[in-house]
Amino acid sequence: MNDGLTKSTAVLLAVTVALTSCSFAGQRASISLEGTAWRVDTYAGTRPIVGTEIRLSFDGGRVQGSAGCNSFGGAYVLTGNQLRVSDLMRTLMACPNPPGVMDQEGAFVELLGQVDQAEAIGDMLVLTALDGRSIVLFAAD
Repeated sequence: MNDGLTKSTAVLLAVTVALTSCSFAGQRASISLEGTAWRVDTYAGTRPIVGTEIRLSFDGGRVQGSAGCNSFGGAYVLTGNQLRVSDLMRTLMACPNPPGVMDQEGAFVELLGQVDQAEAIGDMLVLTALDGRSIVLFAAD
């Protein structure tokens, strides 16, 4: 009886894992970045400098935004949950205030160009680079 219960439990566990995997695969395939403005909460574990906001939007294969002072833009391709951002360029205005904003922009745009995966969790979007660093975004107000 115990052996039968163990086999039933193993079968139930295997079916649950299989169904969960299919569910997540379907969820990933339905990620849409279009039509939402996003505000960065953290990038590589760092919050934007107080007094600045990092925002971005995706539209028609283009990504654009601002990282505190300058604007940036580039191309993107989303296939399932795999995200590739390329051809990133940014304006080059000098912004001495707040201190560190230029470094923030450089680090953010560099990380955005290394993103490999996108995952939607409620109203949060998590972009992850191959090295595990991530950008956590929320739908902008």
